[in-house]
Parts: sequence; structure tokens; C-alpha cells
Amino acid sequence: RLWRVPGSNPPVTLGAAHHEEGLFTHTIDMAWEDAEAFVAGQLCDSGSSCGSTGDLTQQLNIQNLDPDGDPGTWRGWSNDGSATVFCGADSDGDGLGNACDPDDDNDSQGLGDPFGLFLRDDVELFLGTLPLVACAATSTIDDEDPDALGPDWDDDQDVDGSDLFLFAQRFGTDFGVPPPVGKLPYLERFDIYPTDASLHKIDGSDLFVLASYFGDSCP
Repeated sequence: RLWRVPGSNPPVTLGAAHHEEGLFTHTIDMAWEDAEAFVAGQLCDSGSSCGSTGDLTQQLNIQNLDPDGDPGTWRGWSNDGSATVFCGADSDGDGLGNACDPDDDNDSQGLGDPFGLFLRDDVELFLGTLPLVACAATSTIDDEDPDALGPDWDDDQDVDGSDLFLFAQRFGTDFGVPPPVGKLPYLERFDIYPTDASLHKIDGSDLFVLASYFGDSCP
């Protein structure tokens, strides 16, 4: 049994399994975990990866009502109360399939960055940059759209003074509010620290992210 998680992007599929035998009357003849491992073995290989949902509250509630009184079993067979997550392709080769990886191109300064935000997939989708591509394809200025790396606004494979200049032109602007004199209007592309996404403001928090990447080059 496979379930597609509604609204997930990239697609997330969950799997749990059981095995039965019999023609007219079906009888479970394999532990739930063994059956699930068999299915996962067909779908989790070198080109993709799998994870786990962790505890599924409703499943564990059902198991707690099981007559045998053992929350680790269901209908007499072992069940850990979780489902396998099929994570799919692994674009950045970090062992996490894209559906389970919050940073598919590894340009977020690692999953342990100070705020857990810098250029994760959801941030890149907000910015309009490419969540599966970490670096501009060429060093030619402004020859790509959409861009790959958040603070590399001129897509020349460097985060440098030219990017700071482009950022400075919008610093202090706010969505829906006329920009200060001499400033360009608000643009999501420059709001690279969208903890203030509800405010849609380009401010010091965005400058802080720019500073953390400043001087970086790729690939």
C-alpha cells in the first residue's frame, strides 16, 4: 500500500505493507515490518533513498487497543507504528532523496546553519531561484533566468561587490510601501532571509545573510 502525501512538493510517498496468504480467507503470515522492509527494498536503492515518518499517532492508538496489549505488535505481528517514506531521487548526493531533503542542492550552508533557513528549498521557492541547482552555469553576468544561488544576483558565480551594489539599491524597501528616495521597489528575489516574509521587507536580516555568503565563489 502506497499513499501520496497531498500537496507535497517534491512528491512524498508513504508505504506500509502486510502480507497475506489464502484463497477465500486471507490470513496475515508475515510481520508488518518484514513486509514493509520487502517493499522498501524494491524502491530504495542507490538512485533514491528512504526515510521514516516516525510514530503515527493513529496507528499506535489502534495498536494500544489490540487485545494482546503489546503496543509493539498489531494482530500478533510486530509493527513499529511508522511508515516508510520514499524520498525519491537524490540530486545532491547527500543520502537524502529530494522529497526528504530540505536543501536539495546543498547551498544553504548546511542543515545546521544558525537559523535553519539560509537558502533551504522553501526559501528558494520564495525567492524564485533554483532549489536543485547550487551555482550559476556560467560566469557571464545576467545570462541566466532563473538564477541558481540566492545572493549571487548577477549570476556570475561570485558573491561580491557587484551583488552588494544590487542589494543596496533595494535595501530598506517594503512591499506595498513606496520605496525610499533613490531605492528600487521591493522584489522577493532580494528578500533572502524571509523570516520577515509576512512583512516583505528588505532589511538588516537580509544583509546578514548576504554577509554570510560574501566572498563565496562556485562551483
